[in-house]
Amino acid sequence: MPSLIFMTSAILGALALGASAIPAPEIVERSFSFNIPASKGSVTYKSAQKVSGTFDGGMKTYGRGVSCTGQAEGGDADAVFLVQNGGTLKNVIIGKDQIEGVHCLGSCTIENVWWTDVCEDALSFKGAGTAVVKGGGARGAADKIIQNNAASSVTIDGFSASDFGKLYRSCGNCKGNGARRAVTIKNVKASGGKVLIGINSNYGDTATISNTCATGVKSICDEYQGNNNAAEPKKLSSGPSNACKYSKNYQYSLRTRESDDTLRGDQRNATLIRAAAEGQTPRVQYLIRRGVDVDHTDQHGLTALHHAVYCGFDDTVALLIDEGADVSARSFQCGTPLHLAVLNGRMSTLKVLRDNRADASAKCRLFGTALHLACHAGDLELCHVLLERNREAQLAQLAEVSLATGALRCNLNELNELEVQVTIACSPLHIVAKLGHLSLAKMLLASGANINAVDEAGYSATMYALRDRHFDVMQELLSQGAVPTRMRILESQIIPGDDGGLETTMRPPGSAPDRPYARTLSNRTTV
Repeated sequence: MPSLIFMTSAILGALALGASAIPAPEIVERSFSFNIPASKGSVTYKSAQKVSGTFDGGMKTYGRGVSCTGQAEGGDADAVFLVQNGGTLKNVIIGKDQIEGVHCLGSCTIENVWWTDVCEDALSFKGAGTAVVKGGGARGAADKIIQNNAASSVTIDGFSASDFGKLYRSCGNCKGNGARRAVTIKNVKASGGKVLIGINSNYGDTATISNTCATGVKSICDEYQGNNNAAEPKKLSSGPSNACKYSKNYQYSLRTRESDDTLRGDQRNATLIRAAAEGQTPRVQYLIRRGVDVDHTDQHGLTALHHAVYCGFDDTVALLIDEGADVSARSFQCGTPLHLAVLNGRMSTLKVLRDNRADASAKCRLFGTALHLACHAGDLELCHVLLERNREAQLAQLAEVSLATGALRCNLNELNELEVQVTIACSPLHIVAKLGHLSLAKMLLASGANINAVDEAGYSATMYALRDRHFDVMQELLSQGAVPTRMRILESQIIPGDDGGLETTMRPPGSAPDRPYARTLSNRTTV
């Protein structure tokens, strides 16, 4: 699935304040030691063991005597334990020699169960009901630790996770998918993971997280658009929302308020930015009433609104806008709040900014316009929202944009290897043609994008579609009136001089000519 985006070291550094603040106070970042209890023996099963009632494993290590098959999907027959509806599995260590770990076939309790090395999944819920995971832990999961394939309510309490892809995931593309699932996470310790929670908000899934410690976990809660046709689910957003509920315990205490009263000038302004990044809405409101500069910028040119948008605190965003924050405040490096809403796929925030007339044509050094970002993500809905308002003013400025090291580039070469700033003119249509996003190409054309615009290297969108063999996009462009480019800058590359149709007049960038050469004038070739 195409995904956002180029997260360069520059923007990571610029938003480090917000990123580290997202978890506080409900998600605390601190290290912990992952210690599996000592094994008191080992047991190898030839077949999956059914658990009815309660099975106490006595802290022995259980396995199947087989090698892990990676992320190949297994079945009930590959599990170590099959916990029946109403069953309890406790005091067990699941060893490395297994494929599917534990399957729960209905309501179940998993208590003090540990996985030394996760294979495909550690724990899968496959029957409707209520499931509780108490204590225990797992490490070494290339993808998911806990997979919920059923219409279950799941509580995970006191669990430890280390080196994992996702701690919990509601099945994104199961057959018959569509039921609402709820997960409650509390007292969890997680380290070295990609995503703590993944849910399908289009099905009404919810996640509630409290008293959880996370270290080196890139995302706390991601929302997806689930389906039932086995297609890769589309990521919708990341961060706190109505579906991803971080249990906020922030109280603006009298002591903190009195401390804030002593702040002056830039100290008070810097406190506003930190409070916005942490979603401390009451504190933000108080500081504004005390006369803080609502549009004060940090060393990276980012305002409190930038940080609140990036971190996903919609209530703080709404307050800042109501108090007059500039919705189009621009950081030279990272752009406007609109850029950051697109960067993290925050649709609700994007609509709020759009409705408050945020400048969709604003450009920044790293990303170009917000539409460039949405096009690179291949996100039709994001692009549609950006094009809904101020379309004429926006489209007039799509042809040129300055981009830099590590950012989007019109011909999308590996610019990360360069250490100098490069300026290339390109349009979102070039990007979608290069990446093969047919639906986005149609949308941009319907919105009036210049179909024959060329970049600084002289390449049109049609030529990129041809070069990268996105023939459906190429045919769409041609059917809409695209014409082959017959003059362009080629960086000492030359074009065949005969008129052989598409093959010669549309020689794609990077291909070697195989016909007699035309004359070359100062790096510009005429055919």
